[in-house]
Amino acid sequence: MGNHACAGAGRHFRFLASVWIAATALASATLGGCAKGPPQYEWARLQTPLTTAVGQMAVVDGRLFVLGGLADNNTHRNALTDAICSFDPASGHWKKHEARLPYPHLSAGGGPVVIGKRIILSPGFGPTVNGGWGAHNHVIEYDVQADKAVETAAYPHPAIWGCLMVATATEGRPRVFSLGGWNGGPVGTVFEYDLDKRTLSPVTSADAQPNYLQTFAACPDGRVAVFRSRLDPWAAEWFDPVRGTARPAAGKPAEAIGGWGLAWPDGNGGVLIADTRAGRVARFDPKTGAFAPAAVTLPNASEGFEMGTSAAAPGGRTLYISEQRWDQDHWTVNLIVGRRM
Repeated sequence: MGNHACAGAGRHFRFLASVWIAATALASATLGGCAKGPPQYEWARLQTPLTTAVGQMAVVDGRLFVLGGLADNNTHRNALTDAICSFDPASGHWKKHEARLPYPHLSAGGGPVVIGKRIILSPGFGPTVNGGWGAHNHVIEYDVQADKAVETAAYPHPAIWGCLMVATATEGRPRVFSLGGWNGGPVGTVFEYDLDKRTLSPVTSADAQPNYLQTFAACPDGRVAVFRSRLDPWAAEWFDPVRGTARPAAGKPAEAIGGWGLAWPDGNGGVLIADTRAGRVARFDPKTGAFAPAAVTLPNASEGFEMGTSAAAPGGRTLYISEQRWDQDHWTVNLIVGRRM
């Protein structure tokens, strides 16, 4: 499945629409005693050779990687793919990689995390040994430099989905945790993923992590903010990587924000949280734990398209949002690129 997931890869993309400037206004949040506006972005919508939808997205060394997702299978819009493709914004080229994921993979949780040249994904939905399909139970690592993807650590559950992989650093050492999930019921255990041994170890068995964890952000003060949606749209919690526990933050957005989540630093000590489907953005203040509306304009989906997955380059310098449309026997996918001005 998914043999044509990056058909035509290697050619330049072409613009579908003129570049437009995302108009932004002064943010209502105040930090350090003075009002500071949110970052402004210049947006462009680009055609892609991708025929996959909602693949996991991650940025490594300036390149955007798209892993797995839905792929056309002649007439079935919900076929899955194990394909790995990448986009180089400097040259405008797409590349289909020789490596493939261990199985056709559809994510059921938050996006992957990046440690150096390693992209780490939580278990996804895919084919099973009995000829059906369902959730798997191994962490997946893709080594960008070696162009190799493998299953590594196994969870102590036959199947698990909806895990959120969180990357942070303590004492200058990168660390990766797996929070939440579902295996017939909510998974409360927090696991730490050992980057050297590629093993999972429980940090705590306390039911501190709710289901539907959506995204996270490492804040400028060193703490990790975890955001969850659906059950309680965009409530925030502070995750303590030393204790493996979480506690609620003070506030919630004035407007419900859910759907596909994207979080990135605003450059003023705060974190921006976006619902790319609804086009809403809120600012989370790590000092107070409160939310405020952020005047960052996101692009709307093209007519007939719907927003898909997203990724932010380190520091939020570049934002990537996919949009897709099912055209009877294949997916048509555009890439929306926002560059900080």
